[in-house]
Amino acid sequence: MVTSENKEDLLKLINDYSPIRCQGRDEERLYHDLRISGDDAADFLDKYSILFNVNIGNFQFSDYFPHEGASLVANLMGLHIAPGQPYKDLTIADLLTGIQYGRLVGK
Repeated sequence: MVTSENKEDLLKLINDYSPIRCQGRDEERLYHDLRISGDDAADFLDKYSILFNVNIGNFQFSDYFPHEGASLVANLMGLHIAPGQPYKDLTIADLLTGIQYGRLVGK
């Protein structure tokens, strides 16, 4: 069961990693809306799994987040790569479901 305290703790954790303030809407997406990616996304998921005792062993990170170097290379080449495709959405609701069931498997 996910408590209001769990959600508050999750939102605090998200805001520690996001350059954009999380509004707490279940449909907010970590990469696409909150701009969490690369090493920050990996660190976030590690802390999430420890804090909420969620197994992330079967979660396919590369389906949801670009690796750290992807945006750096694009910036060096003068390219603008808008967050979006081809990465899948990972929402606050998905993270709350992970807390409820003790595992994060994605979509």
